[in-house]
Amino acid sequence: MRSLLRHSCLAITLVFAPIETGAAALPAAPDPACRYETRLDGHLSSLRQLDNTPASNPVTQGGAALGRILFFDHALSANGLVACSSCHSQEIGFDDPTRFSIGFQGRITRRSAMALANARFNPDGRYFRDLRAESLEAQVLDPFTDEIEMGLNPGELVGKVAEQPYYEALFNAAFGD
Repeated sequence: MRSLLRHSCLAITLVFAPIETGAAALPAAPDPACRYETRLDGHLSSLRQLDNTPASNPVTQGGAALGRILFFDHALSANGLVACSSCHSQEIGFDDPTRFSIGFQGRITRRSAMALANARFNPDGRYFRDLRAESLEAQVLDPFTDEIEMGLNPGELVGKVAEQPYYEALFNAAFGD
């Protein structure tokens, strides 16, 4: 973290450094405002205590890649028109800027999609506004099978995933054979 702060200050200093020869020049010394240290050890350990990621399903590169592909896949709705990303907008912290989300047939859902940023740090570990999902893993399936949101039954969801040849390798990378 200290190194990142130093490099950030150096980059800022370089941008605003006087240019006498037409080329960027290093300052004689770093700006005194950049000579500080920020310690976040206590803060980060408190975040680790809130992490409700199941020990049986840790975050991995393979799992993150699979999740990213699933999240943006419009084919995983009844008519191929919506994906998780349709309501959880990455540009605004995976939140929904509307009062009510729009489902796969253009119908208004019962609620706005909740923000997903930092969902793994949810202090009580339950999801949805009515807290009906006991884990993030349980929450994920509900929108797929909601008759307004994505409109699939569990068998159809499995079938749509099986239709895409790239999912087998992604699931194997995430969970093994």
